[in-house]
Amino acid sequence: MEPLWGTARHAEQWLLIEYPGAWPAKVLKPGVLPEAMLRQIDALRGQFPNFHSLFIRQGLTRVGRLRAFLVDCREEVSSLQRIEFDDYAELASMDLAGYWQGRQQGARESSLSLVCTHGTHDKCCAKFGLPVYTALTARDPARVWEASHVGGHRFAANVLIFPTGVCYGRVTADTAPALVDADARGELDLPHYRGRFGLAPPAQAAEYFLRTRLALPRIDAVRLVRITALEDERWSISFREASTGRLHTVQVGYAAELQVLKDCEASTSEPVRPFALMDYRAGDE
Repeated sequence: MEPLWGTARHAEQWLLIEYPGAWPAKVLKPGVLPEAMLRQIDALRGQFPNFHSLFIRQGLTRVGRLRAFLVDCREEVSSLQRIEFDDYAELASMDLAGYWQGRQQGARESSLSLVCTHGTHDKCCAKFGLPVYTALTARDPARVWEASHVGGHRFAANVLIFPTGVCYGRVTADTAPALVDADARGELDLPHYRGRFGLAPPAQAAEYFLRTRLALPRIDAVRLVRITALEDERWSISFREASTGRLHTVQVGYAAELQVLKDCEASTSEPVRPFALMDYRAGDE
C-alpha cells in the first residue's frame, strides 16, 4: 500500500470560500465564481507562492451572510480568521491579502475541520468522505465543513484541520473523532498522517520519520530548522526538539516506484514514488 507520509500539498495560506449548493468537477472556473473573484484568486497566487483556495459548505442551503476563512499554516504565525460577505462580488472587492499582511483583521477562530466530499471530482471523495463528515458533524456541527478537492483522492477520506494545517488520509467514520480530539490536545495521529501543509513534502516525510522514531506526537515537539536539497533527489532536513534543544537531521529520498490506482474510476495503474528514510543523525552542528 502506498505510504501516506509526505503526500500533503505545500500550501501556507488558504482561502476557504463558503459555496452552498452543488459543486462542478472544477470549482474555480468561469461561470461558477464571478470573473472579479477569479482575478482576486489569481492575484493572491501571485502574492503568496504557497497559496491555495477551496470551496466549503455546511449543507446545500444557507440563510444569512456567507462566510470565508483565511488561514495561515506557518507554524510560527498560524492563524484562522473569519470574514462574512453577502455575495461573491463583495468578496472580490475585499483586500484579502491584507488579512495575512496585517492591514485587515477578521474574527479569530480557534479551529475548524474539513472533509473532502467532492464526489463530482472523484467518486472516492463522496463515497468515503460523506460518512466521515456525518460522524464529525454529529459531534461539533459548527466547526466541521465539507470541502472541495484537496488532492490525493486515492487517500480518501481526507480530513484537514486548521489552523494547525494537518492533513490526514484513509480516515473512517470510526477513526475521525480521535483525529480531531488529538488536534485539540496539540497532538498528531501519526498512522493517518499525510503531512502538515506548512512544510514541503520532503520535510513532511522527514518529520514523520523523526516523530515515529522518537515517539513525539505533540505538534510543537519539533520545529523545522532548515531543508537542504542534495544530489540524486535527496533532501537533508533538520529539526530542533523543543524539550531538549537537540538538533535532529533526517535525510530522505525517493523509494522504488509503486503502481497505484489514482482514483475510483481508474482502470490503469500509474507510478508514484513515495519518500523513504535514507539517514538519521542527532546532535548539534
